[in-house]
Amino acid sequence: MTLAAALISVAGINFLWWRLARQANQQAGLVNHTHQVIAALEETLARADDMVIGQRGYALTREQDFLKPYFTATNRMPALILSLRTLLHDNSKQIETLDRLEISITDYEKINQEHLAGLTKSNPLSPDLEFRRKIRDTMDVIRVTIGHMRDTENELLDQRQKSSERAGRIVTRVNVIACLVSMALIVAVFVALRREIVRRRVSELELHQSHEELEHRVQQRTLSLVQSENERKRLEQEILETSDTEMRRIGHDLHDGVGQQLTALSLFTSGLQKEVEAQAPQLAEPCKKISLELREAIRQVRVLSHGLSPVSLEDNGLVEALRKLADDMRSADMNCEFTDSSEIRVGDAHIAAQFYRIGQEAVTNAARHSGARRIHISFKATTALAELEVRDDGRGFSLPGRNGKAGLGLHAMKYRADVIGAALNIDSAPGQGTRITCSIQKQT
Repeated sequence: MTLAAALISVAGINFLWWRLARQANQQAGLVNHTHQVIAALEETLARADDMVIGQRGYALTREQDFLKPYFTATNRMPALILSLRTLLHDNSKQIETLDRLEISITDYEKINQEHLAGLTKSNPLSPDLEFRRKIRDTMDVIRVTIGHMRDTENELLDQRQKSSERAGRIVTRVNVIACLVSMALIVAVFVALRREIVRRRVSELELHQSHEELEHRVQQRTLSLVQSENERKRLEQEILETSDTEMRRIGHDLHDGVGQQLTALSLFTSGLQKEVEAQAPQLAEPCKKISLELREAIRQVRVLSHGLSPVSLEDNGLVEALRKLADDMRSADMNCEFTDSSEIRVGDAHIAAQFYRIGQEAVTNAARHSGARRIHISFKATTALAELEVRDDGRGFSLPGRNGKAGLGLHAMKYRADVIGAALNIDSAPGQGTRITCSIQKQT
């Protein structure tokens, strides 16, 4: 009986070890399968993010290089969906969720395609808040769906680990019983337990390595996205600097070329007017009118050339340009004042140019659209802060809501502030005037 019991115990233990080994292999395969699904879901989410990268740069430069992430993502997405269907073919619930995810991704790609097609036909600085809203809403649906699928896979992983732990506890109890039956079985049980521990450690090590590899890939992807964003901002800043440089060149050409020619023509007309007054008085009035028109043309050329090249770093050029802006905008119907409380001057030509353009846009909008009687421009610069404020007593306006569209002027000011890393605040309401503030920290 004892031998029979021992043999039965040995057979039972061997049978349990066989089942445990088989379960361990199955669990390892299922864990690897789960990580493959999670990795495919993460890449799908990353590729969806890639679809919106570079569209702004392409709108401004029409260079196809900006759209490489977009084309790569759209080409890769069908393969990812097919891979997920293959991995999840035996899970009907996950397949249903994947169907919804595929529909959302298809809508997402369609929104991007329509927006990209629209960029080639419209102003690159035109408002795109509706596109951003659609992209954000669709991307939120994609993230939620992928998050749900990932949570489902993690739950399956937890269940499989618990099942493995239960099997281990059963084996341990059987080992205790076997030790009481026969001391001879202790060695066999000990060897078997040691073998199982080694297998578990190998499985845990493989699981840990797989987890570390996944984390490493996520970190690399995050770093790549950050680098892409920094490169986009750098390219936008270079484009804006090139645009400002070209406007300054055109301004100088107007002043030194057309302006000088008009001045010479005005002097010639003044001399001709004196001769006409003496020899043909009936032509004096037309000559006088021509002279006045030439002077007005000279004035407009000077104003235009100054508007294209307003800021010089010499003699505190930003402050002088803002003061000149206030003087030019002042009229009989509107008073425009400028106040400077700076402790230092802005030494960065690019930042100074963007501050001026923001102020110019704000003053022009107030003069044209608000019906203001008084506009006040104030500027201050310290070692810790540079701040420009434009305030008017006009009719004001309702600020665009979350789904509203800002005007081209507001959009341009926000874009310029973003390029130099400044904060732009707009405070306005119907009947209460408007206050626009642009500030940047730690500028010397």
